[in-house]
Amino acid sequence: MAIIGAEASIPDNNTRKALAASYEAFEELLTDSWMVLLGHSLRQSLFRSIIAGLGLLLGRRMDIKVLNSVSAMFEVLGESMGLDEAALRASLETTDILVDGDE
Repeated sequence: MAIIGAEASIPDNNTRKALAASYEAFEELLTDSWMVLLGHSLRQSLFRSIIAGLGLLLGRRMDIKVLNSVSAMFEVLGESMGLDEAALRASLETTDILVDGDE
């Protein structure tokens, strides 16, 4: 699971290659990858294109899913992994991984 902020910079070619290599390194352990893209700008469209490219590169070895909000992430984690959404949110807020307003 990765959360990409609305102001995150677009990864350059070397960073994209490093992302693909890290996915390949863990492909036996991972069956799915979830990403939350915050914001609704051209930047997020570019991120979706990059993520789609990673998906094509990895083929059917891993399914990369993209969500549009942190709330959707909590819902998915709650449903698919049986996690308590409120407790998970509180834990991420307590450790400053998630700050108020990250939606």
